[in-house]
Amino acid sequence: MLATINSATAQQIGVMLQNNSTLVHRMVPLIMKQYHVGENGYTFLLDEDGTILYHPNRNLVMRGWNDLVPEREGLKKLLDGIALIELNGQKQYIIVTRLPLTGWYVASALPEFEVLDQLRALSRTSLLSNLGAGIILLLLVTFLLNYMLKYIPIIIKQLHRIAEGQLTEFQMVPSHDEFGQISLAIREMAHKIQASIKLIHESAFYDALTGLPNRRFLDEKLTQALQDAKRLNGNFALIFIDLDNFKWINDTRGHKFGDELLRQICSRLIGIHRDGDMMFRFGGDEFVILLQHIGSKQELEHYVERLRTAFSSQVNLFSHSYYINFSAGVVMFPDDGATEEELLKNSDMAMYHAKALGKNRIQYFSSDMISTLLEKEKLTQELRNAVLNQSMTLQYQAIVDAQTSRLYGFEALLRWSHPELGPISPDQFIPLAEEVGLIVPLGEWVLREACRACRLLQDEYQPMSVSVNVSVLQLRSPSLIDAVKHALHESGIDPKHLVLEITEGIVIENFEQSVEALRQLRAIGVRLALDDFGTGYSSLGYLKKLPIDILKLDKVFIWDLDIQSSNSKQIVGPIIDLAHNLGLNIVAEGVETKDQAEMLRAWGCDLNQGYWYSKPVSFEEIKNLLQRF
Repeated sequence: MLATINSATAQQIGVMLQNNSTLVHRMVPLIMKQYHVGENGYTFLLDEDGTILYHPNRNLVMRGWNDLVPEREGLKKLLDGIALIELNGQKQYIIVTRLPLTGWYVASALPEFEVLDQLRALSRTSLLSNLGAGIILLLLVTFLLNYMLKYIPIIIKQLHRIAEGQLTEFQMVPSHDEFGQISLAIREMAHKIQASIKLIHESAFYDALTGLPNRRFLDEKLTQALQDAKRLNGNFALIFIDLDNFKWINDTRGHKFGDELLRQICSRLIGIHRDGDMMFRFGGDEFVILLQHIGSKQELEHYVERLRTAFSSQVNLFSHSYYINFSAGVVMFPDDGATEEELLKNSDMAMYHAKALGKNRIQYFSSDMISTLLEKEKLTQELRNAVLNQSMTLQYQAIVDAQTSRLYGFEALLRWSHPELGPISPDQFIPLAEEVGLIVPLGEWVLREACRACRLLQDEYQPMSVSVNVSVLQLRSPSLIDAVKHALHESGIDPKHLVLEITEGIVIENFEQSVEALRQLRAIGVRLALDDFGTGYSSLGYLKKLPIDILKLDKVFIWDLDIQSSNSKQIVGPIIDLAHNLGLNIVAEGVETKDQAEMLRAWGCDLNQGYWYSKPVSFEEIKNLLQRF
């Protein structure tokens, strides 16, 4: 058993054994001290080299026997049996007995004069005195040592069993003296070691929060599953699960809420458990399912459907109900990997691919993902270089007064043209910047650059506004307020000429925190726009609570306005009226035709933006655009 535990456990057990071995070394001399041979006799303890481990005379402890007596009376003579030795100027009869398993020798000594005195009381014959002394001493010592030492081998055997990791079924010492107490202490020690091993094993291989096996246990089981599958020419599957937006849940609801959510997830996973399956908490909000008995791809797909169903219903937490989404990657041995590392890496890769496709889905691994990952790694590095070198640019799209067709302002749009890869879509690099932690510094640069451009245009032409998009990570960043103040101060523009655009999804995901951040921004004097309205939640309950100034109607409602059969006509007009009733200005995005512009003007739309007026242009091209308006 000991061989299967880790080194830290073995070290703890070794310390416990060492402490109790010291106990035995101390207790045996204490026991010997209680037994006497005659009136003046005593016992002492030596090791196999003749070092005195115990002696009533403490000055002799740890001294060598051969250093104390003449050479002719050395250790060899002592071990021959009964010996008459001169020690400390006094002749003593000594008999030695070897302790089994220990390498120790127990010696009992009785002064010659006491033996002779007892013999004189029994016989006057001096010829028989030496022989009689030896016989009496032998009888006395033999009886004493047999009584004292008969339990030492049992105790030594107990310690050997503990050292070998055998912590049960001890032979106990059937006595109530110190030997019995030592034996009982050893058994209690074994029980404590056994409990400690269990506790250490659980802490090492099981997750304390959910009770599921942990990542270390997964490593062992995955190794075993590989060996079994190779030996039996079989299959098994791994499913790597990551909860969507769990960090946001933890940050907004608190760790107590997050912990309880993880327990609920654990219960759902256990609910679809089959014989031979194992669920593991990989770490954080990540779980791994090991399906050891998968006969076919169809069987795996059936299990995946059961997994989807398990998460389809709401989770009830603290008197509220929530839908919990997850992304998962699936691999199967041997098709998707030949080693533990490959299987875990590929299942993790498939999971991230699922997130990249919009989250809340289960993705099977394919070899194409490897090339996609390599491309992503290259793009990430190029993105870091672009942010560091500030090699991206801003383009500006005109925002026009829908009633007068006069220029109102511009929306600043971030663009990236790579010297080798060519133009890269914002839909590609913006999410990547958010994922790798570059969006905040990138967003701060956009703020400064857009405000600087706005000031230059105002100085040369006329007062106008500039709109800048703010990502979810920027809105949650504590540095956003200072970044806005810095951009305004550096450029010198009036705060009312800066419009910050936030999408519906950003606000609704963390409503209370978002509202507080928007209030702080509004207190600076900037104006706030809710972008892409109509494609997200579009909740009037949320809309009336948001501290915003502008509603930007998404282009999907504008593109087909001039089509006779379009239903957008019945939607756009009422939304414009709704915005005005709430005291908001409204901007129509994606205006591409004259008919669309005319209808929006007739419905009272405030501002229009789209290709009908201008495509996004560089700062240098704005002068030509201003001449048109």
